[in-house]
Amino acid sequence: KALKNRLSIVFRTNKQAAQAKQLWGKAVGEARVVSMAKGGTKKGAFSSGEGEMAASFIQSLKDMGDAFVVMVAPRKAQLEAIARAVEEVDSKTCFILLNARLRGGRKDSLRQELATAFSPAFHVRLVAKGEGLVFRQLQDGSSPWILARRKLPSTVATEVSRSLEEPMPDRVEEVFAQSADP
Repeated sequence: KALKNRLSIVFRTNKQAAQAKQLWGKAVGEARVVSMAKGGTKKGAFSSGEGEMAASFIQSLKDMGDAFVVMVAPRKAQLEAIARAVEEVDSKTCFILLNARLRGGRKDSLRQELATAFSPAFHVRLVAKGEGLVFRQLQDGSSPWILARRKLPSTVATEVSRSLEEPMPDRVEEVFAQSADP
């Protein structure tokens, strides 16, 4: 009851939101399960055009006051709306991004800005053509980023580096070169 009307789980499409509602049923309690869809005959919870979508999304968050917003697999249009919302809504609003793909993939200024603004609670990605992985699980304020390496086709990885800073591609290459078998 403490989160009544204060938790929104936002999907990218109407279909995803409908599937979640059907699968979860009453398990989400008073949470709003909505989409941020644009276009089509069914409008999402936040309207049809990208600019209109962001404005409606932000107004909805302002109306909720201090709230928790879980964004599931946002893409560029939704990430743009999130970036605007972070600037415009109450600082007590908590944004949680699931599968936002802010790190380790496509690089653009929007993703870099959001990657800086949002701290990853759990992150794993393959690097070096699947030969290694970058992992982090937030346990406290100083959770390390772990770089591990495996010999393909094995699935067993060995830690080769640990740091408080996220390893960038050049650091991954450097560590892998140092840890290579002679």
